[in-house]
Amino acid sequence: MAELAVEGIGLKELTAEQLNESLVKIDASDNTLTVLPAEIGACVNLEELLLFANQLKILPKELGALPNLKVLNLFNNKLMKLPVEIGNLANLEEVRLAPVSSLHRSAIGWGASCAGSARFQHVLPRRR
Repeated sequence: MAELAVEGIGLKELTAEQLNESLVKIDASDNTLTVLPAEIGACVNLEELLLFANQLKILPKELGALPNLKVLNLFNNKLMKLPVEIGNLANLEEVRLAPVSSLHRSAIGWGASCAGSARFQHVLPRRR
């Protein structure tokens, strides 16, 4: 069970070489990431993806191909929309998004529709 812990080191990108199926947790929080590579879809055993406090504007659709993902923290990014494929994440228990005002209306609709689901603890942010 491998973890990739690269939080707070000024990281500008995650590379395909860093992402693999053995990872169960990625903490790339508090960096300057602007893009999450499509190779994130190779991390099929990933349970926690912590990307808060970055500069992400969009997410790859491959994010929806992570069958074991339970925690997705995207708090304090610059997201304009969320890929609809996030709806495929059947084991997702916790999602943190903010600021909601920056999200495109369709992304807010996705969050609102999931808020009543038993599989979500938090759709809107809490302080870390």
